[in-house]
Amino acid sequence: MDSNRPAPHPNDPVCPEMKLGLGTVQFGLDYGISNTTGQPAPDDVASILDLAQKAGIRVLDTAATYGTSEEVLGHVLPPKSDFRIVSKLPITPPSGENSNWSRWCRSSLQVSLDRLNRSQLDGYLAHRPAWLLSPDGDRFYRALASLKDQGHVEKIGASVYTVEEALELVRRYDLDLLQVPLSIADQRFLADGVLGKLRARGIEIHARSVFLQGLLLMNLDTLPVHFEPARPTLAAFRSFCRESGVSALKAAISFAIGQTDTDVVLVGVNRRRDLAEILDSLHNPVPAIDWRRFAIENIDIVNPSLWPE
Repeated sequence: MDSNRPAPHPNDPVCPEMKLGLGTVQFGLDYGISNTTGQPAPDDVASILDLAQKAGIRVLDTAATYGTSEEVLGHVLPPKSDFRIVSKLPITPPSGENSNWSRWCRSSLQVSLDRLNRSQLDGYLAHRPAWLLSPDGDRFYRALASLKDQGHVEKIGASVYTVEEALELVRRYDLDLLQVPLSIADQRFLADGVLGKLRARGIEIHARSVFLQGLLLMNLDTLPVHFEPARPTLAAFRSFCRESGVSALKAAISFAIGQTDTDVVLVGVNRRRDLAEILDSLHNPVPAIDWRRFAIENIDIVNPSLWPE
């Protein structure tokens, strides 16, 4: 056992940080509605990854469209690092009747591998589910599956935004991994046991947006006007946190970690101390509560792709 790795807290039945994965969009872009520190420098990224490794975090999530994230990881990580790396295809696929999906997938993967200084990816995802659900979807899937068959990637899948997309994808294709939005505010994938149904098909589930890009952690005095419809629910959540003596961050992490049908819970940080705070928040349970009271039904609030620029 790594002597530098924190021991499980005595109140924890398992070492919960093993379920955490690290989202890396912040390493390549100035990202997040509540981000006030900007993109971290490479040395800061190296320090974050050092703490992540010592804490037992093993999954890094990136994408071709996350600015310089792939390049930063390729520069900072040693070639034989034991992190599992999941990346995503570019957001602009080939177009036209004679589009060569196979060539596009291979060339896109090679660009990511070169940037990451890797010979293989642990996961490779469609960044837009609409591609797989388009009339060209079967050709795209076969091109993606061939990368797995040839040993270039271990798992294939998609980053999804709605329950309907996820269910239709798994009905049509044999996927290994889905990345889904999940937070105290966004509980769509918990309704009707959707996550459990996906897991029952052998699909690995990675939960993202557990802080809803920082919205759950924001000072409500600075809440942008777009989110005003959600103010009462966000205020109720903050009141619960104050009354329970827990931080909003701890509550958000506890909610996501506590979902038994998630394999990996992705968090993004800009500083080493932010990750240290998240790791510290895993110890001691949050008081039992019916989290459904904080769910927000307004899709314009819970889907960041619908937020104003």
